[in-house]
Amino acid sequence: MIKHSNKILYVGAGCHIQPVSHFKNVKEFVFIDTQPRNEFDSYTYHFSEFGYRTKFVVNLIEECRKYNFILKKSTELDKHYYKKIISWKQYFHFLLHSPPLYIDPNLLVFTNNQTNQTIHYYISTNIAFNMTPCLQQDIETCDGLIVSGYHPEKELLKLFRNPITFYGYSNTYYLIDRTNFCHQEKNTIIYWMQTNPQQIKYYFKDFFMITKDNGTIMKCYDFNDFKLTIELHDINNIV
Repeated sequence: MIKHSNKILYVGAGCHIQPVSHFKNVKEFVFIDTQPRNEFDSYTYHFSEFGYRTKFVVNLIEECRKYNFILKKSTELDKHYYKKIISWKQYFHFLLHSPPLYIDPNLLVFTNNQTNQTIHYYISTNIAFNMTPCLQQDIETCDGLIVSGYHPEKELLKLFRNPITFYGYSNTYYLIDRTNFCHQEKNTIIYWMQTNPQQIKYYFKDFFMITKDNGTIMKCYDFNDFKLTIELHDINNIV
């Protein structure tokens, strides 16, 4: 019987809570997303109400409830962060009006009393700008990483204490064209693994493919086998 991770990290999780049902024996999850503040954080990002995802937290709480996870605690981690990303006009506006809810990094803790599982969900959080001691400890104590949809930045590798397990979901693109990628995409873990195959073993010990629609988990020999498995899966589903 395959033993999976004890604590799994998922960056760019959005409202994709389904993995908690695919890993029923995993008791702790650490989810991270830049929403609701925005979907696309960068060094040049400036807050815009058009980019703010008004319904994200409401939808997240509702989605967690579908899996019997209830919000137990909410903690604001940096109540002044928004001042770094707003204009002077916005600054004076927020002196008279409260800024949008959860614009600053927050930690939401969800628990499932039936399965004894816990989700530490860091919202409006970008690890490049919003790293805190509790977030760093949460990441460092994870022994598994989910990649689905979003490709995490390679800076995460610096926080892994030991080689961890890689869980890649189908319906995500993993085949990288080295000649047709922008600078931001070259900063991801997936691009790094493809261009540094000899270094992968120092950060990842096992690879698994998870079928997104039904949660079927398949063990792969290495990253190359994982990419081939994903490609064959996608081809079969298209046909």
